[in-house]
Amino acid sequence: MAATYELLGTATADGSSPTTLSIGSIPQTHDDLEIIGLLTAINSYTAAECKWRINGVTGSYYNYSYLRQQNNSVEPDKNTSGDTGIAIYNGLGPNHGSYMRLQACTKLYIAGYTESSGGSPSYGLTSGIATNRSITDSSTNEMGIYSFSCRDASLDPVTEVSVSTSAMAENSVIYIYGINRS
Repeated sequence: MAATYELLGTATADGSSPTTLSIGSIPQTHDDLEIIGLLTAINSYTAAECKWRINGVTGSYYNYSYLRQQNNSVEPDKNTSGDTGIAIYNGLGPNHGSYMRLQACTKLYIAGYTESSGGSPSYGLTSGIATNRSITDSSTNEMGIYSFSCRDASLDPVTEVSVSTSAMAENSVIYIYGINRS
């Protein structure tokens, strides 16, 4: 049987230029989560970083590795430990009026999001993968592949996902889908 997807929540930026979009009360009824972000900056010629967070936790519990390609060059195997979120470089697309309005597309996948680590004491471990595609200015495109882990009891199971950055343009949006594998 094919996997089934169910839309669990949507958060859309209104005209107030929010710096955070968040979806909470994620039901614990699916196997996996897929989170999609389509984000655009306000009045910027270049793209910017976004930080994705789980359960509202801003402590230094996020670890990730990434491979980034920008035009024809590759920045291989970068590792970050103890960050305050999963930093997706150029996860916010540039926007400068009628000249350029581009959305960056980020997808995060968390398998087994309802599972608790079961450690004693509960150590908490949530991990997943992320991909990102953005046009960072009028002549530069970027792609990124990330693997991440978050180690703290407050991070599992996943009940909320948010993204924070500089001000987001109206109609920037995040979606969360619950996936059942069978």
